[in-house]
Amino acid sequence: MSIIFELYKTSGKKVCPPNYVRKNNCPLIVRTTSEDLLTANVFGILKNLDPTIWLRRFLGEAIKGKDFSRHTFENLSFEFWKRYRPPANRKYREGISEVDVTISYNDGIIFIEAKYLAPVNLRTTSDPRRDQIIRYLDLAAYHYLNHPDSVKEFYFVLIIDTEKPPWILTRYRYSQNLIKGLTNPGLFKPHVDVARLLSKEIGWLTWKQLIKILVITKGHFRTEAERKFVEDLIIYLDYKIREGERIRTERKQLSFW
Repeated sequence: MSIIFELYKTSGKKVCPPNYVRKNNCPLIVRTTSEDLLTANVFGILKNLDPTIWLRRFLGEAIKGKDFSRHTFENLSFEFWKRYRPPANRKYREGISEVDVTISYNDGIIFIEAKYLAPVNLRTTSDPRRDQIIRYLDLAAYHYLNHPDSVKEFYFVLIIDTEKPPWILTRYRYSQNLIKGLTNPGLFKPHVDVARLLSKEIGWLTWKQLIKILVITKGHFRTEAERKFVEDLIIYLDYKIREGERIRTERKQLSFW
């Protein structure tokens, strides 16, 4: 819901005017191609629905080979665009990172990175050899896994429109590639153990797959109000997918000419 977007992102700022162009640098970007707006509209609804119905299947689709059927997700909470400070002992200093959605529950943490028309960033401002995915996984290790009271489980899910597994995500399913990108934790867990854990708990799905999940689970929700919200979300996602395809086609035609 755009309410979520405005509450978390504005801080008294104004919505972009109708004649917005990028050089105007308006602080709140509410436009059809906005990934933040899409994230807010989708997860602003899902956060209020029974997680044992949709989140179990969501994770099961994204993290292949893992059984979530017994997960209860007790004390579930959602944080949008939560700001994380970088590991203190990194060789190359980085700024604050915002994770699109951080889901917390008694036993674990889930990071969700939602992509619409933009690709995964393959380099960061501070370190051109470091991509967006390893940066987020390093944050997870630093904040949630590299200390004695670490969470029991962590999952990272990338939502992106591609029919094949994103190569950058496939790369980090090999723990030796992960180890190279993680900041050395020092006194606590050897980062090789954390890398092995993380490499098994990263996954991806497409917006089309999310629609299928909602179609399958819609009838399982107990109240009519929940089912209506799911129906609206299915219609909205279908529109966004078609709109994304149209925009990509137009961009290809413009680049051709």
